[in-house]
This record gives sequence, C-alpha cells and structure tokens, in this order.
Amino acid sequence: MNKNLKFMVEGAITLALTAVLNSIVIFKMPRGGSVSLAGYVPILLFGLRWGLKPGILIGLMYGILDSLVDPYVIHPIQYLLDYPIAYMALGLSGLGCNEETLSGKINIKMILACVFAVLMRGVAAILSGYVFFKDTLPKDIPALLGSFLYNITYIVPNGIIAIVVILILIKPVSKVSKKWLDWFVAPVNCLIGFFLKNITKNQILK
Repeated sequence: MNKNLKFMVEGAITLALTAVLNSIVIFKMPRGGSVSLAGYVPILLFGLRWGLKPGILIGLMYGILDSLVDPYVIHPIQYLLDYPIAYMALGLSGLGCNEETLSGKINIKMILACVFAVLMRGVAAILSGYVFFKDTLPKDIPALLGSFLYNITYIVPNGIIAIVVILILIKPVSKVSKKWLDWFVAPVNCLIGFFLKNITKNQILK
C-alpha cells in the first residue's frame, strides 16, 4: 500500500471526525470553549499512530479549517492560540508513537504523551484567554488567573473524556484500521493508476 496515500486518507478521515465530534456539544461556555463528545480523540489518535510531525501537521490543518468555518477573532495572537496552535498542541500526542502503541498495547509513554498534548492545548487556551480577559475582568482579578479558572472548566473534562476513549479504542483501532484502510485505499490506488496510465498514453499520442 502507498504510505502517502494511506496518510492522506487517514488524515482526511481524522479532519472529518474531529469536525463532527466537536459539533456534538455537551455544554458550551458563555465566552467560548465547550465540552464536546470526544472532540480531541481523532487528532490525539492520529498523532499516536503517525508520530509527532504528522500529528502537528494534521492539528494545524484542522485549526485553519475550524477558523474558516467558525471564526471568533479579536486579536492576531488570540487567533493563533485559539486555532492553529491549540490543535497543533493535540498533535503532540505523536510523542507517544511507538511499537507498543501501533500494536494496540496501552503503555505509559502513550498515556503521558496524550496528557502532555492536552496540557499544551490548555496552555494555548489560557494564554488566549489572557488576551481576552485582560480588558474585561475587574482590576482586582488577575487576567491570567481568570483565564486559567475559566478554561480548565472545559479543557479538563475534554481531556479526561479523550484519554478514557483512547484507552478503550487503541486496541480495536489498531486492528480494524489496517483492514478498512486497505479496503478503502486499494480502489483509490487503482483509480490513480488508471488516470496516470491514460495521461501517459495521451502524452505519447500527442
């Protein structure tokens, strides 16, 4: 199987699943942020399966897409922290990509990588919140503290949900994904081969 094609197919599925799961909101915060139905899981899983750089890349792609679909921008730094950087942080789960993880075995490196990724997602949200809250909170409340208290109310539940779901899914995903990706990618490979063959023929005829 073409590894690049497999990467693109799984990446596209990850982006779609992230969008769908993030749209299923359990509760929404009044000033942005929400607890969704395992919205962190697809990017975290992608990082665990493909590694650090691919995980960060898919996070960047989703962050940009999300900013186009549902933008809320009051400052350039807030935009970067809320969209590209926030989802790139989830891709840091790629630090836990190893033989055990790929075979579906739960291991401490995988768990720590997911916790670290969620923590960095939280740091991005808190710093973004500081930009927002510094002009809106009463002067006797530090903006950074206010942002921390606000953002952990949804980051922590999202992180707990995501890590629990990953611990449940990591083994079945490692087994099932090989089969359905092969089934999905094989006809795509055939189509690409067919078109390339016809393009080559046409060039020769010309």
